[in-house]
Amino acid sequence: MLPLAKFPKFVLGALWTGKLPAISQSFLDEVKRHAVELRK
Repeated sequence: MLPLAKFPKFVLGALWTGKLPAISQSFLDEVKRHAVELRK
């Protein structure tokens, strides 16, 4: 992981109709996991 201390925070959202492809679901699962860790 490369810390980017001088970069502003950003908001990430996802919107999808129909069934989410497996690769996209994996990405979102990882983003959610990381967000939980950051909030600790």
